Amino acid sequence: ATWDTATVQEKHIVAENARINGEQVNFGEIRILCHLKNSELAIIHQSWKGRIVFRGDIVKDETGHYAVFSEQSTSASHMTGTKFIDAIARFEGCKGEDADAESAYTQLTLAEAAKLLGVNAIPKTWISLPRDKWPQDWIDKGYKDPVCPLIGNLYGHPLAGLLWDKASQEK
Repeated sequence: ATWDTATVQEKHIVAENARINGEQVNFGEIRILCHLKNSELAIIHQSWKGRIVFRGDIVKDETGHYAVFSEQSTSASHMTGTKFIDAIARFEGCKGEDADAESAYTQLTLAEAAKLLGVNAIPKTWISLPRDKWPQDWIDKGYKDPVCPLIGNLYGHPLAGLLWDKASQEK
């Protein structure tokens, strides 16, 4: 599982408990995306793709301020590598391809990632699900702003690439 719906709490209670206990927590949202891949090509080359992502652009901490993350990432070196592959692939007799591992980021839990970066490097992260994806018992219990812990690394998390890079080097 990528998040734990069984330990749901109201967001304001999680934030208040974190402030009282001097803990840092982050709050984010999940978004569900769906698009037609290769829409510009003939129908036989098109396919529908779906992805659940973490809205890394709006993560806030227990005080309501935007969360601050390490500026480390793998994107700059990956972009350089991809451009290099693209250049070589254009030479006569050459071809190139770049792809992630299947569901790469979600192969790692945040608990495993914390061991790689250090115990306090990744605050506990709580997520909001889109209302139409709430379990029925959340609705029955009258939750107003429910959050549940994020367990797995998700695409869109500000540290997702760094965490996957570190984990892949460990294996």
